[in-house]
Amino acid sequence: MTVDLPLYEEPGHPDIHESSDRDNTAQSNYDRFWSETASPAARKRFRIKLENPTDATAVIYARVRQTLPYYRTYLDHRWLRIPARQTREIQVMTESLDGDPAHATFIDRHREQLWGETNLLEISGHVQGVCSTFCTGGASVETRTARKAVIEDVRFYPEPGAAGVVRQPDGTPATGGEVLMVFRHEDEPLTEERTATAQVNSSGGFFVYDRRLERGMVAGLHYLGGWGYAPCDLDGLRAEWD
Repeated sequence: MTVDLPLYEEPGHPDIHESSDRDNTAQSNYDRFWSETASPAARKRFRIKLENPTDATAVIYARVRQTLPYYRTYLDHRWLRIPARQTREIQVMTESLDGDPAHATFIDRHREQLWGETNLLEISGHVQGVCSTFCTGGASVETRTARKAVIEDVRFYPEPGAAGVVRQPDGTPATGGEVLMVFRHEDEPLTEERTATAQVNSSGGFFVYDRRLERGMVAGLHYLGGWGYAPCDLDGLRAEWD
């Protein structure tokens, strides 16, 4: 994520401001993914940049570290020869071992930790120095594992509110978590969205009530995840009822 900040002006004195906005960019080398269980589990792909900060062509090595042993991580290149002061991209792929029959016993033995803890994946670039390597930069990714979920059987009611069911793809209901509903008039900007939440019951059902919901509004439902269940979204809905 990159954020650009405008020139700062002193309140009450608009003629006093920064001389340059060249240092007003903030960038985050952080992201978060869910690897939904399946056979195989969902593989998440992303790209990172390796940088050569030296004044000569150099070999930049990618080093991978992760905090949990329940994930596989692949790089399409372990090292790149990069010209001076330049960058190159590599692709990273990570997936959960949950759903791989070869690791079923191991995963079942540690499922509570797998579902309850976040895996922190770190990828950093390193270049050979005079006596040892030094780090040129890096990125961090949080990965969680859970069963895939979908929102189905959605209906709107004049109370007003929206009802539906959160299930796994095989039809088994989710047994907890929370659903967030966002809604607005079609001609309103996103900044005017209203929100409401409801708990998912033991049968996977939910009813999100909000008296501000009106017929014809556009809406979206977002399951925020629960113990062992991954978040999911259902957008493009319109509030209509009999």
